[in-house]
Amino acid sequence: MFEYAERAVVTSLQPSFGTTGAATTITVVGSSLLSMTSCRLSGPNFDDALTSTLLSSSSVTCFVPGLRVPGPYVLEFSAGDYDSAVFSQTLEISSPATITSVQPSMVHESGSDIVTVTGTNFRKDSVFVFGNSPAEYASMVSTTTFLCRTPPHEPGNVTFQVGLSGLNVLGRGVDFMYLAEIMRLQAIHPSRGSVLGGTVITVSVEGR
Repeated sequence: MFEYAERAVVTSLQPSFGTTGAATTITVVGSSLLSMTSCRLSGPNFDDALTSTLLSSSSVTCFVPGLRVPGPYVLEFSAGDYDSAVFSQTLEISSPATITSVQPSMVHESGSDIVTVTGTNFRKDSVFVFGNSPAEYASMVSTTTFLCRTPPHEPGNVTFQVGLSGLNVLGRGVDFMYLAEIMRLQAIHPSRGSVLGGTVITVSVEGR
């Protein structure tokens, strides 16, 4: 008996990048993906089949082990015993980003302070996390420098870490401190008065 089946179509890989030393699960997204699927990865000092799991007719996961060498790798996906490799895409593996310093390393608990982060291997899609809270804003200056706006956080020490958007992996962090904010001067009105005294002024503060 001969059976016709729709040809598998693959539309994307999510994510299409990773870092050395960290295992990554790649999701292959498409349509008419069969139970007989296979993933193969080839690149610097590596050429081997990967463990794949069919999630549905439209998605399959391929498990990429922690790779030692950065560089471009080619991920090939094939579906069914009648179909050859139907999709291939470059998987970029880079060295993980590291943080060497953050200035200032102490901010008020209310957040919204701008800190300068220096380190190595930063990318446009780098993400920065203060404890469990992502930076409110991050702007890349270079591969070694980022500007970040701190999120609010209760007073105390936290770990400041960097990772890649789309990956649940954060690198080794550095210590960062949130200070209790008692009072912060906002404004004095009026800002001038008579040398004879007697001027009533209003002082505006925030905090507790």
